Amino acid sequence: MGPIRGLRKRKRPADKKAEKCSASSSSPEEKVTDDWWRDFSSRITGPLSLSRETEKFESVFKISRRTFDYICSLVKEDLMARPSSFTCTDGRVLSVNDQVAVALRRLSSGESLLSIGVSFGMNQSMVSQITWRFVEAMEECGLHHLRCLSLD
Repeated sequence: MGPIRGLRKRKRPADKKAEKCSASSSSPEEKVTDDWWRDFSSRITGPLSLSRETEKFESVFKISRRTFDYICSLVKEDLMARPSSFTCTDGRVLSVNDQVAVALRRLSSGESLLSIGVSFGMNQSMVSQITWRFVEAMEECGLHHLRCLSLD
């Protein structure tokens, strides 16, 4: 018998979407935080003027930059402790800031998984998984910020 038809796998050309995702967190934390926002904001809203940077950040995430950094510091250990295969379309691993941004954007906007995925350059399943992991991490690490009302 001859070879089975269509058995060979074809190599697909690599996608040239390097600008879809920010750089991984291999550089110092302060530099990653500053560069991260500029890269991220240019991906979803285009280039920003430096004077409007803070306003734009708050309009996208509905929280201040300081609060965002605090949330990232709360969930960083938990998100990094569990192995994940969250990668950008160009193959780089998503940083903690990227994961927090995806989850906060999904939770604050109420937009569909598809529209969030399109704006971040990922599929809707990944958006769902990232959001779920973020919520679990916040339950574990940020529970001390929640208080039940007392009847007194």
